[in-house]
Amino acid sequence: MQKHEQAEREREARESSQRDWETTLSLTLEQLDGQDWGEPEFLSYVVMTCHALRRKPIRSLTDEELRLAIGQQLGLDWLLRLALERLEENPQRSGDFFEGDLLLNVTRLPPDFWAVHDAERSVALRIIAKAKDDVRWLDVDDETQDTILAFEGNRESQSVDSPVNLEGKTILVTGSTDGVGRMVAERLAAEGAHVLFHGRDRARGQALVKAITAAGKGKATLYIADLASLAEIRRLAGAVLAEHKRVDVLINNAGVGFLPAEPALSADGYELRFAVNYLAGFLLAHLLLPTLKASAPSRIVNVASLGQSPINFDDVMMEKNWPGGRIAYTQSKLAEIIFTFDLAEQLAGTGVTVTALHPATFMPTGMVVNAGIQPASTVEEGAEAILALAVGPQHEKSTGAYFNGLKQARPDNQAYDPEARKKLRELSLKLTGLAS
Repeated sequence: MQKHEQAEREREARESSQRDWETTLSLTLEQLDGQDWGEPEFLSYVVMTCHALRRKPIRSLTDEELRLAIGQQLGLDWLLRLALERLEENPQRSGDFFEGDLLLNVTRLPPDFWAVHDAERSVALRIIAKAKDDVRWLDVDDETQDTILAFEGNRESQSVDSPVNLEGKTILVTGSTDGVGRMVAERLAAEGAHVLFHGRDRARGQALVKAITAAGKGKATLYIADLASLAEIRRLAGAVLAEHKRVDVLINNAGVGFLPAEPALSADGYELRFAVNYLAGFLLAHLLLPTLKASAPSRIVNVASLGQSPINFDDVMMEKNWPGGRIAYTQSKLAEIIFTFDLAEQLAGTGVTVTALHPATFMPTGMVVNAGIQPASTVEEGAEAILALAVGPQHEKSTGAYFNGLKQARPDNQAYDPEARKKLRELSLKLTGLAS
């Protein structure tokens, strides 16, 4: 008796589902006549119907009957193609990408459909590219982003464990004799890159270079420099330029954490965190720019932080009011992100991309341990995120963007303020002596 009741319930469920799909199709067909194809909700509705019919065809309605119902030689393929083409014809209406789950419904169409519809897939990929350029992309939930990126063949969670041939590539990683910088540099060398290690501890650096050389895969060269000194940064850049014809990637990773809690100055008299975490990367990137451009496609990756504080341009060095080491740190990290956005805009069309990221939260590095903070993630997680931006094929075109780990994110609002960008740029050029 129970089996009979269960079978009956399943039959009723199937019939109900069939009626739902038929109702969906009927409503779609009714709206086709004279419908404004610019309405994103309707476009999504059409695509959703295509998806539903492809996934579970309605036995009572053949493709030929569908054509007759519409009154033209039309079918599901035509519906999808028209929806995509009409959407692409209206690029000024970027909000269309995010309404009615249109992108999600498009990318949910099964692989067997896309396997024989290259033209439609190309249109869909162009639409996705436009959507990702819109700031509203950052508000799309993670699950939807993953579905769309998987369709694109560009999943942001793609692991850099995937083979990446870096032979012939020259990559400079600052702060790479310890912590996450060391792991990043070691993994780059393991993939065949010539890694330019940077640090302040010569003995540690030499031991690292010896180990890389003994492994027989990539190459390693050590550069010693204190990034709290603009003169040493210039010397570092000069040595790199003199000894290497190309620089494919610059990873500005070196930094100073929350400590010391009291005010501290760089060799040039600037607030220490602002100098090391931000100005050093700013100057190094500018000094290496001619070679980065000549090596294009090339990348600049700035290792910033989720911790960000707006810059007070009336007291950038915090001489009037010292807020503590934590705020000094978070201000310097937002400066890195503002610089990333500004430089990316300046370098548009040059083949040099610029991105910034928060690699992971409280990795067990010396900076975190010395501050007495309980680690909340691993060095491996941070390295994975940095490597994805530095050499991952999925980020070949990514520029002017900030990432939280492997996901694109939205930093503090000041990063989008044109006036703040201008003020920081002019101040930085002056402080580093590049203005003259």
